[in-house]
Amino acid sequence: MHVHNVPYESKCSKYYRSKYLMTAYSELIHPIGDQSDWIIPEDVRCKVVYPPVGGRSAGRPRKRRIPSVGEEVAHNKGSRCKGSGHNRQTCKNPIPLHPCSVPSSSSQPSN
Repeated sequence: MHVHNVPYESKCSKYYRSKYLMTAYSELIHPIGDQSDWIIPEDVRCKVVYPPVGGRSAGRPRKRRIPSVGEEVAHNKGSRCKGSGHNRQTCKNPIPLHPCSVPSSSSQPSN
């Protein structure tokens, strides 16, 4: 069968074809039987297995992940003062005055 003059065999891996699936599942699969018939060695039978220690910690999940060893952490850079570790709203430095926003003494009318 061809779709748009392209054979479908070229679009599908050979491992999904019937021949390969039949070969993969051709061997006999032995059922495990009833649990009372199982032969368990004594050293395995006497071991006690506990659930894993841990689980989720209490409280809200962290917003920021913990960086890996050797990973650089990007810090915020203030847009007003160009300092690091904070942003514009949390900046504690005084607002710098721009020369164009302050009227100069020569532009004021003199009396």
